[in-house]
Amino acid sequence: MVDTKDKFSGLFGGGFDDAFSDEGDILLIDVDDLIPFKQHLFSPYDEETMDDLVRSIDDMGQLSPCLVREHPEQEGKYEILSGHNRAEACQRLNQQVKVIVFPDELTDDQAKLIVIESNIKQRTLQALAPSEQAKIIAEHHRLIRKQGKRTDLAKLIDDLDENEKTEESSPYNLSKRQINNYVRIDEYLCEPLKILMDDGKLPVKAASELSFIIDEESQEAVADFVKDGGKISEGKAKQLRKKAEDETLSTNQVKKIVLEKKTSPKLKVVIPDEMISSIFFNMCKEEILELIENAVAAYQED
Repeated sequence: MVDTKDKFSGLFGGGFDDAFSDEGDILLIDVDDLIPFKQHLFSPYDEETMDDLVRSIDDMGQLSPCLVREHPEQEGKYEILSGHNRAEACQRLNQQVKVIVFPDELTDDQAKLIVIESNIKQRTLQALAPSEQAKIIAEHHRLIRKQGKRTDLAKLIDDLDENEKTEESSPYNLSKRQINNYVRIDEYLCEPLKILMDDGKLPVKAASELSFIIDEESQEAVADFVKDGGKISEGKAKQLRKKAEDETLSTNQVKKIVLEKKTSPKLKVVIPDEMISSIFFNMCKEEILELIENAVAAYQED
């Protein structure tokens, strides 16, 4: 049998797909003995996807075991780290669940890292709501900085160019700027704006700019404006952010800033001396303007 601790080390070195491949490590456990991870950040599959998973397990069996650890508080129970949806599918089929048990020295932070990284590998992050993406990315970012074994990844993120992307920097392959944006959204954006962002009524980039507004009352004024049908671009969000540095925003102020149109600079046309001498010979300024107006009107009529 492959040594469990060696496999655990391999997992945190990036060998997640190869970890725990030995059939001897797989156990069959009753669903009642499995407890969902207490800080699970990922929403469950929708019914259509869950039905597909149930049919797949019913037809071919559970091909991939769930990853669990001995429950830290409930003796004889196991906490699911990866495979919440597989466990749910097995429960619907009234069958036992294939699992692999991690060593009991697994810390809560290590467990949470496994939960996040395994789910990111199995699911498309972009398919989740933006606020859910932000919460997952922010928590993962916090954990890799806290974990001694992951300081290399934290340094990689710090060394990145603002717009550079690399798969080594994180399991979600985002630039440093995008990571920081999501972290800010999770930590500083008020709940009403997060809901509007999830509903597609507020662009993520605009939400990131608004997260710099410290005053929650100002953020809520922006939310009220959007709820009433207002649209806020990234550029307008930057203007609101700047205005909020000086004073608390009201809904009327938000509306005025967002709906304010840029005034075009006055256009000045200089008539060359050669044209004046050849076309407007011996004409005063008023006569020249009248002639131009008549000419433009005749052109538009044609």
